Amino acid sequence: MAVALSENASKQVRQLKQSQNLPENVFLRMGVKGGGCSGMSYSLEFDTEIGPHDKEFD
Repeated sequence: MAVALSENASKQVRQLKQSQNLPENVFLRMGVKGGGCSGMSYSLEFDTEIGPHDKEFD
């Protein structure tokens, strides 16, 4: 499985990190949860802790 961000999306993430004065070690966490009637639910947030079940993409 692979995740790809467009150049524009990558630029937006960098701008958000900068505007929120986040440190360099902060990364973008992406999540997907199976839903009920409404289908999948997606989340995006900044984080500094890598969990044991996380997958890393460059």
